[in-house]
Amino acid sequence: MLADSMLYTFNCDECGAELFLDYNVVAEKSKKRIPLEVGSNEKHDCPAHVWTSAPFPCRSCGVELYVTDEEVSKSGKRIPLNTANDEPHKCVNRRFNIPCRNCGEKIYFDDTKLSKNGKKVPLDASDGNPHDCPQQKARKDMSFGRKTMFG
Repeated sequence: MLADSMLYTFNCDECGAELFLDYNVVAEKSKKRIPLEVGSNEKHDCPAHVWTSAPFPCRSCGVELYVTDEEVSKSGKRIPLNTANDEPHKCVNRRFNIPCRNCGEKIYFDDTKLSKNGKKVPLDASDGNPHDCPQQKARKDMSFGRKTMFG
């Protein structure tokens, strides 16, 4: 016999667990009822179900992509994957221009432009050449001739 708050029981399509819906347990935003596990009354977090999106085109280059719950960044965001090889998408047409933290000029980083120690080199957004920050030069020039506690 079902409790008064239970609607009905059913089995999960993915893992076969016995579940039920409760009138009083609903999602905040959608107001839909959340499947609960019979016996524990806990929200069902199906181990067999992995969400994957339908394919969609990259806004910059048109390559077909998809996202899935299996590939997420450290911050929890889904990483776009190429449908052709299931590898993370690195768009050739996309550049993020950001202001230089010293002078404010627009710069960007390219995965192929690395310094001797393997770090990405900041490039001027206007011409793609390595960024020669005038503020960084001024700071270096001012540091010469300063007395420190050691000499």
